[in-house]
Amino acid sequence: SEDRPPLFIIPGVNGNVIGYETLAQLLPSEQPVYGLRSVGLNGNVGPLDQMEVIAERFIDDVRKIQPNGPYHFAGFCIGGSVAYEMAQQLATQNEHVALLAMIGTWPPSSVEDMVSTSPSAQKLAFLGEGIVRHLRAMLAQPRGKRLAYLIKKALIILEMIARRDVD
Repeated sequence: SEDRPPLFIIPGVNGNVIGYETLAQLLPSEQPVYGLRSVGLNGNVGPLDQMEVIAERFIDDVRKIQPNGPYHFAGFCIGGSVAYEMAQQLATQNEHVALLAMIGTWPPSSVEDMVSTSPSAQKLAFLGEGIVRHLRAMLAQPRGKRLAYLIKKALIILEMIARRDVD
């Protein structure tokens, strides 16, 4: 809708915005929502690995839809840090970011701690946290809806594997 500025969703560590489906469904139908997709998920090109470059690429994508601010960004995990970097870059261009939602995002100072951890340990820790989070969410469902919840999550994982969105 013209009176609702679009909400741009910045992906987390897996580069995909599929986890934001519930958020998009909970927003009013008049609210435009765009999920940005990370470069390198199709296997044809390598992923970008510098925060500044990732932010520049996403800003280019955003400007194709909305040339000028005010902008609304939401990012989960490292996506929140990317959204913050996007806001910083846009501020240097005299653009305004009216909403910067950083969900489950760590402060930049802790990124150094993560880099010092081996990639395998990072992946195992991330996987373990995800399993615990989804088990809790499943148990919070009414008894008759738990299996449907698991099936929905399994289908999402199978789709990600088929599209090579996961290792």
